[in-house]
Order: sequence, then structure tokens, then C-alpha cells
Amino acid sequence: AGVVSEGKTAAEALSKNTPALARLIEAVKAAGVAQGDLSTSQIALTPRMTQPSASSSPQARAPKIDGYEARTGITVIVRDLAKAGPLIDALVAAGANDMSGISFGLADEDKAKDQARDKAAEAARARAEIYAKRLGVKVGELVSIVEAEAEPPVRPMGDVRAYRMAAGAAPVRVEPGEVTVSAALRTVWRIEK
Repeated sequence: AGVVSEGKTAAEALSKNTPALARLIEAVKAAGVAQGDLSTSQIALTPRMTQPSASSSPQARAPKIDGYEARTGITVIVRDLAKAGPLIDALVAAGANDMSGISFGLADEDKAKDQARDKAAEAARARAEIYAKRLGVKVGELVSIVEAEAEPPVRPMGDVRAYRMAAGAAPVRVEPGEVTVSAALRTVWRIEK
């Protein structure tokens, strides 16, 4: 979540932005988010340019600074999904006018990854047994095992834009779908007759 503020000068844009961001941080804290689950993720100050008309003289056609845009953002980790929608509503009410990028992950990714590895190992052995049986041989000892890269367990969602969430809009619903954790192995087995 973030705030975009404009001003004629860089200082004016920043001076509007700073208290607005402070209101967002207070809304996050009021929602019970732990300090360690809140971080600044963006600070940007850019000139706003205007392009004079093509009928102007070549010197007058150069872009000119027409003001500045200050953009600050925070990243919030919400550990209770039921609080995500109300938190987005609270951020918009506190003045957030720039939101994008919601993603889902696992609190204990290592445990889920280990479970996926267990299943991958079982499947590798079972497949080896199927092939060996069909070929009239037996599976011997495991010669090598390599863990293949699998997709990360975070499922990004589309942008959530604050301008779609005007005051009085219906509460924001957050639907996580499923987070998939996978593991893939390449194994080499000795064949016994």
C-alpha cells in the first residue's frame, strides 16, 4: 500500500506525502500487525514533465518540469487471511491511493517443502519399481539423486488498485485460492537381475 502526492516543488510533494504515509502506518498498527511484518518498500520522487505543443519553437518544445510526484509504499505481511480485506479497507480509509501486488505464501514453507520432498522420493522409488517390473529386472541401490528446481510456493495475484475502492465501496474480499509446494527429483538406480 502506498501514497502518491503531487506538488509544485519536490519539497511540497514530500511534505504532503510524509504525513499521509504516517496515517497508513498507524492504520496498519491499529489493525494489530506486528512491527516486524511492516516495512517501507518504496520511496520515490520524480519530476512531472509537460510537453509543449508541436507548434512552439524548437527551444520551447523541450519538456519542462511542471511539478513533482512523491511516492512511498509499505509492505505488510498479514498472517490471518480474514484480516486482509478489512486491512485494505482501513488503508484506503487512511488515505492509501496506490496499491498493487498481493501475494500468498506459507508461514512454515520449510515444513511444506519437506513434505513435498517425502512424496517426491516415494514417487521416484515407485516409478523405478514400475519400470523395473515391466522390464523384468529389479531395482537395486540408489546411485544418485538430484533435486530439480521447482516453482516457488508464492502465488502472486493481480493488482489491487486503490482508485477502485472509493469510499462507500463494498468491503474488499481476498480469496487466496491454493498455494502449491512441489519437489521434483531425478534419480538413478542400479538394476539387478
